[in-house]
Amino acid sequence: MNEPKFTPGPWTSSENGTIDAGKGSVGDVWPFDVGREEMKSNAHLIAAAPDLYAALEELILAGQSFDIERTCAAIGQAHTALDKAVKE
Repeated sequence: MNEPKFTPGPWTSSENGTIDAGKGSVGDVWPFDVGREEMKSNAHLIAAAPDLYAALEELILAGQSFDIERTCAAIGQAHTALDKAVKE
């Protein structure tokens, strides 16, 4: 697979809608036409992007390996990444 060019995780989101990608805040993700709850949800999704990428990559590799234990672990990794993306 191609090596990603984005800033590696972990990324975090704050209550005010900024994303910290380990190199300082990467900005406010609050467009003017959305409410606070939607802004917070956007921040969580963006902060989870590196985890989602890694989980999807591992699912593909695990599926190609035909290793059931690796595949089950990859599914668990995907669940964790999705939970981070939609945390309240």
